[in-house]
Amino acid sequence: MPIKYNDVVLWGHSYQEYIQMFALGPEDLNKNIINCRGGPATFNAMLSKQGGKVISTDPLFALPFDKMKQEIDQVFTNMLKVLKKYQDRFVWKTVTSPDELAKRRYQDIKDFLQDFPEGKKAGRYQGYRITELPYAHDSFDLALCSHYLFSNCPDQSMEYHVKVIEKMAYIAKEVRIFPLLDSQGEIPELVGPVIQKLHETEHGVEIKAVPYEFQQKGNAMLKVWLQVCEVKS
Repeated sequence: MPIKYNDVVLWGHSYQEYIQMFALGPEDLNKNIINCRGGPATFNAMLSKQGGKVISTDPLFALPFDKMKQEIDQVFTNMLKVLKKYQDRFVWKTVTSPDELAKRRYQDIKDFLQDFPEGKKAGRYQGYRITELPYAHDSFDLALCSHYLFSNCPDQSMEYHVKVIEKMAYIAKEVRIFPLLDSQGEIPELVGPVIQKLHETEHGVEIKAVPYEFQQKGNAMLKVWLQVCEVKS
C-alpha cells in the first residue's frame, strides 16, 4: 500500500541529514545554493548562521505564519502515524524508533520556525512553486530537492518531472535530487524515462550513492546538469 504524502509540506530534515542525503562537502557548502521544496528543514537556518549563501523555496512559505505552522503540525502528526505503521520500510540505526525520530524532528521544526521570520525578511525563504522559479540562468551553483520528486504524487507525470528538473538545471549549475524512491519505498519505473528524456535535452545525468539511508534502498541521489558546448570561432 502506498504511503500518502502531502503535496503542500513535508516535515523537514536536519542540517546533518542534508549533508548526508546530498553528499555535501566543504566546497559545496561554500557555493550559492537553492533548496527547492524542502519544507521546514533546518538546512537554511544552520548554513546561514555559518555564513553560507542559501535560498529556500516552497509554496508553504507563502502562507501566513500561523497557517504555515498549522500545516506543519498536521503533517508532523500524520507522518508519525505513517512511521509507526510502516516501520519495516525504514532503517533504524542512527535513529532507533519512530518516537526518537519524532523528538528530533520536533526540535528541527522549532529551529526552523524560530529562524523563519528573520529569514523571510532577509529573502532566504521564498514562496515560489518549483515550476515558477523566477531566477535567471545559472543564478545558483547548486540546487537541492529533497523528498519531493518520484514520490507517486498524482500530478507528477514523467513530463512534470522533466519540466521541474530542467527548470532547476537552468537556474543552477548542478541539481541534486534525493531519494530515488516512490511512496511504496521502491525505485520507480519513472526514473529511466526521465533520465532518457534529460539526455535527449542535452543534460548530463549521474546516479550517485550517498552516506544516508533511512528508507530501505534509499541511499542514492540523482545529479543533473545542463551540458553546454562552447563553439569558438
